[in-house]
Amino acid sequence: MSFDFDYRNAAYELGTPGEWKVGMSGQWLDNRLTFNGNLGTRENLVQTNKSQFIGEFDFNLKLKNSEKWSARFFNKANDNRYFKSALNTQGLGLVYKEDFNKVSDLFKQMVESLQKPFRKEVKSGSN
Repeated sequence: MSFDFDYRNAAYELGTPGEWKVGMSGQWLDNRLTFNGNLGTRENLVQTNKSQFIGEFDFNLKLKNSEKWSARFFNKANDNRYFKSALNTQGLGLVYKEDFNKVSDLFKQMVESLQKPFRKEVKSGSN
């Protein structure tokens, strides 16, 4: 696991709000599970002398026996200068990663990838 400490002030001016962050990242389960996260505080732009907690994370889990499929879970802090109603955005999803030259190649490779775990292997040999 690695750590990173950071202070960011977007305007680089005295008296403007800034952010303190501690970043963390690591990999587990033979590099199948990747974690990236930040904890910190942001000075509140609406109410003076108050700060806002920032807790961001991103988990990416590569599905077993597949280099192309993974699941992703995340929580991101919204910039309260633009999004005043919600402090965070959360989500989860299924990710498919593939190199292709034509769109038809992409769909063909995706279908083959989905069918692969369910195919029965034909064993050749003498009876």
